[in-house]
Order: sequence, then C-alpha cells, then structure tokens
Amino acid sequence: MESNYDLLISKINAFTRKFYLNKLLRGSIYTLAFILGLYLLAFLLVYFLQPSVTAKTILFFTLLSLGIYVAAIWVIKPLIPLLKLSKGLTLERKL
Repeated sequence: MESNYDLLISKINAFTRKFYLNKLLRGSIYTLAFILGLYLLAFLLVYFLQPSVTAKTILFFTLLSLGIYVAAIWVIKPLIPLLKLSKGLTLERKL
C-alpha cells in the first residue's frame, strides 16, 4: 500500500505535468494566432504599399525573428520541463 506521502508526490507530479501541458497548448494557440496575424499584416503591407526589395527583405527577417522569438517563449519554454530536459518546478516550489 502506498503511503500518504507517496500518493501526495504522485498527485503533485501529475498536476505539474498537466500544468506544463496546458501551458504548451495555450502557447501553441497563441503562437499560431500571433504568426498568422503577423503574416496577414505583412501581406497587407506589401500589397497596399508596394515597398522596395530592401523593405520587403527587412519585413521578412523581422517577421521571421518575431516568429522564432514567440515560438521560443510560448512553446519551447514550457516544452523543456515537460520533456524533463530541465528541472522546472522543484518539489518545494510545488508545495
């Protein structure tokens, strides 16, 4: 029979996994919406303003770097503790 402490630890670990999974799902949705919004904005800017090649290049690399940054913050950051590549929350912080 499991002791109360072991049961508590297993429930805390299950909660932590669910917590990071929810953060990952929410971050994926936010990232997708943000990138699609940026793409739509860039498309409309290029369509209506008809900028030069240099401006299009700057817009492209800005869009690319913002997409990578947002994906790193909202998707990769919660994915690392979920895959147990880093500690994430310690047991003391969970309690």
